[in-house]
Amino acid sequence: MTRPTIARRRKATRRHPGDLLAVLGLAVALVLGVVGSSATAGTSGPGSAAALPAGLTAAGTSEKEYIPAGLTTQRTWSSQTASVPDFSFAGDARAKLTARTDVGLRAALAAGVINLSNVRCWDEHAWNPTSDHPLGKACDLFQDYRTSAGVAAGWRAANWFVANQAKLGIYYVIWQNEFWGAYSPKAWGPYRSTVYGCPDPTNITGCHMDHIHISFY
Repeated sequence: MTRPTIARRRKATRRHPGDLLAVLGLAVALVLGVVGSSATAGTSGPGSAAALPAGLTAAGTSEKEYIPAGLTTQRTWSSQTASVPDFSFAGDARAKLTARTDVGLRAALAAGVINLSNVRCWDEHAWNPTSDHPLGKACDLFQDYRTSAGVAAGWRAANWFVANQAKLGIYYVIWQNEFWGAYSPKAWGPYRSTVYGCPDPTNITGCHMDHIHISFY
């Protein structure tokens, strides 16, 4: 996985790991109605029985690009393979998550920052084989980006994941064309992609205007 290039805030070049081959795949997905649709998200659950981490920070501010004071990140995590059935996507035996992704998703549900009906984690992503989705290491959390309340709810969820990075193993977060990475945790920066043409507010899904992308270590 290629990490995005990090530079100063607002001047950073943030690239989604695994942009290669995505243009064709995005076009196909949009035609098929796969990308950006909550209709394909399952509502089965509740995932594994693994305990959630203790001491998680409660959901708080919906302030854009909020960074908690004194935030420290944990960047050393063991490698995991996808072995837990993806309870956000029923009906495909291939749909599995890593234990870390499963715990992170269930913790977010318990914290009340996401709605399972708007979640999609595992996806074949045949057009983008370096994506974290087929590895069970990423989730897309769709929000009503057309309303101020929906955008605020998205920032509340994104901020919660950032605040709990060290306990959940968050690798990076993308929302509203903004990028935050555990390896450069002091600030959010613009998400840029030459593949999707980001930043481009008219590219709703490619530039992550309508969903939060969460990748786990």
